[in-house]
Amino acid sequence: MSFSVDSISFHTRWMKTRFPFRYGIAAMTELPHVFGVAEGSLGGAPWCGLASEGLPPKWFT
Repeated sequence: MSFSVDSISFHTRWMKTRFPFRYGIAAMTELPHVFGVAEGSLGGAPWCGLASEGLPPKWFT
């Protein structure tokens, strides 16, 4: 069974939080959300995969 990845792409979208997250005197009200999309084929059948993750600033984590 052959497996191939034809394309990989990444997209970023800024998302607002429902309410401000406070950390000391700083407040986080929006953060980038990264999406990864991969397309390829497995045994001749096409497939598409999607993954996403919110990326808060390092000082917040």
